[in-house]
Amino acid sequence: MDLTLKDKTLKSAERYAQQGKFDAALNEYRKVLDAFPSDLTVANTIGDMCARAGRDEDAVRQYQYVAEQFEAGGFRVKAIAMYKKVLKLDADNEVVALRLAELYARQSLIGEAAHMYAIVAESHRRNGRIRDSLKILKRSAELDPSNLKIRLGLAQSYEREGFTAEAAESFRTLGVEQIRLENATEGLANLRHALDLKPDSKQTLKSLAEAYAHEGNVHSALEVIARSLELDPNDIDLIIILGRTFLNAGQLEKAEATFTRLFKLDNSRYDYLFEVARAFIERGELNRPMSIIDRCIDVVIARRHKKKATAILKAILERDPGNVQALKRLSGIYKSVRERRNLVTTLNTLVQAALAQGMRAEAVVALRQLIEIEPKKAAHHQEQLRSIGDDEQPEPPVQQFPAGFESATATAELLRRESATSELPDITSAARAAASEDSYDSYGDYSTELLEEMVSQHSEFLAARLKLLEELVAQQPNYLEGRLKLKQLYLDHNNPLKAAGQSMEIARHYEQLGDSEMARQFLLEAYDLNPSLNRIGASAAVAPTGPITMPPLSPETEAPHDAPTVKLSDILSVEEFEKYFEWEWRRASREPKPLSLLKIIVDRFSTYEDTEGPIASLRCLELVASALEAELHKAGQLLASNGGEQFFALLPETHPGGAGTVADAMRRGVEALGIQHPSGRGITISVGAATAFPYRLTQPAALIDLIEKAVTGAQQAGGNRVVTVPLLGG
Repeated sequence: MDLTLKDKTLKSAERYAQQGKFDAALNEYRKVLDAFPSDLTVANTIGDMCARAGRDEDAVRQYQYVAEQFEAGGFRVKAIAMYKKVLKLDADNEVVALRLAELYARQSLIGEAAHMYAIVAESHRRNGRIRDSLKILKRSAELDPSNLKIRLGLAQSYEREGFTAEAAESFRTLGVEQIRLENATEGLANLRHALDLKPDSKQTLKSLAEAYAHEGNVHSALEVIARSLELDPNDIDLIIILGRTFLNAGQLEKAEATFTRLFKLDNSRYDYLFEVARAFIERGELNRPMSIIDRCIDVVIARRHKKKATAILKAILERDPGNVQALKRLSGIYKSVRERRNLVTTLNTLVQAALAQGMRAEAVVALRQLIEIEPKKAAHHQEQLRSIGDDEQPEPPVQQFPAGFESATATAELLRRESATSELPDITSAARAAASEDSYDSYGDYSTELLEEMVSQHSEFLAARLKLLEELVAQQPNYLEGRLKLKQLYLDHNNPLKAAGQSMEIARHYEQLGDSEMARQFLLEAYDLNPSLNRIGASAAVAPTGPITMPPLSPETEAPHDAPTVKLSDILSVEEFEKYFEWEWRRASREPKPLSLLKIIVDRFSTYEDTEGPIASLRCLELVASALEAELHKAGQLLASNGGEQFFALLPETHPGGAGTVADAMRRGVEALGIQHPSGRGITISVGAATAFPYRLTQPAALIDLIEKAVTGAQQAGGNRVVTVPLLGG
């Protein structure tokens, strides 16, 4: 049938309809529909004709077909209109009522959706399908978690029909939501009722304990927690609730004991002990925080979170600037992480504080450390030692020489004999001879290093020591410990540019070992020492495949004005991020709140890194990190980095729309940086975004899988875009 014949047939059908000849009209319309099956207007007209003719079953079948076609094509409003036509003719059609409810929900027409769900649930109940009825009521409650009336009805229905476990969980989630909305009386009542229904529910016990703690009812909270811990003495969440209960009640000693137990179970949770430490400081008790730091410091340093410990010590010093014990611990941290400048400043402050309080022994120890790390100022520190009556200078440690170290001893003796003259001996030949001997891979047991150690005991040989180390490093490029000492000597000689050069060589060494995190740390140190490296494109003088070398500098070189506000070393690692993600997932599992997750990948970054080199690449990533973090405004939102081009963002209590808004703002922020890519385009990002309601799911793996697929889709589509995935558990 061509279009001319179609038009002619439709006119014929209309004439038959006007004459009341419905059968003839239907025959004509069906001819058109057979020839043009996608013409839904004709299909709808056939349904109307069947309804006018009293053929309700045929009309329902036709309307349902049209509705399904509209729905498949994404025309939800038109589909809703057709399903409503069906229900006018067949009010008990459960399938259509359920489809209509789900379409209303997708259109965010919550009231209409709840009404249709109620109709379906009642129909199931009348037909004796109690379990199906309750499933529908649950979907209605999940549709609008804030509708407490629906949720109460669901809980009561579960209890009435004998579904005890489901009733207990429904009363629990209802109680949690009521308490969140500041309706503590009804919330606590529903939590207690949930516990009556299922006395061994750890989840309900936790929720009730948290509610009591939130209300300040310490006695009831402790009673519930004690009951809960009988079921599982090592339940991490319960121990945290117990500790927070003590903390909120001002029972700091008990809070400390509780969180110490938590620390023994999982030492990554030391932050809770630090909360107690800060509470002690606010109360004016300054000794307990230091004992807490002593307990946690090894873990803190190992995780490179020393700023958390130093922040507490600095808070103590704000209240008591002369606190010798706090200064000692602070200097110990700086020494362990090799922050020489901070260490020197802290030790000098420690000397003055100790002397002011008559603590001579503490001052002597600090001064001797200063002599060791500040050879150029050794005379000044020794004079201070003499002024406080410490004339006894420490003897150099006795070295036990293994066989074959005669050349080192001879060279050391030569240096001692020449020490009375104003000129230092040329020791490079001796060093060269010593370095030619067999050495171990560790570079820790051969004569030249022993010689370097002996020379280091005498400040007058600093220049000789410097020459020796330069010679050693030239002959043994992978002598890492030598490079570290050489870097420090350059700093002692006030030569930050050469120190930066050593930092870059050390970074290259770690890069070759595959330790990207350490490599980036030393690159950061390098351009802290030499700010001119802290520029996009400054690495043009750096060969991508060869050793890292220093670019030439002019005296006019200045630090850039657009230095990043975020360093990769200050961002959460993926491992740390996973801990927060797990915690937020558990928290959202107890409450009807969404949790959104973003994965961000810098587009074509490997090409950029290969072309521009490691310094510009690190700088690029930090600028990107700054742009990403600038879009995280709400409390609890976190950014993490894998140390390379991948980032993750956690957005608690954020619905899909909000997650998409944040993701697109990040995309636009990175694009606005205008960092040029070798391809000629700017640096951009691909973002995968997903949202879940954890209280409806059991495992977070599905959410992680979805963002992986989403960000891969964004990259495959060309990058510089955001891909969102359907709501999980929605």
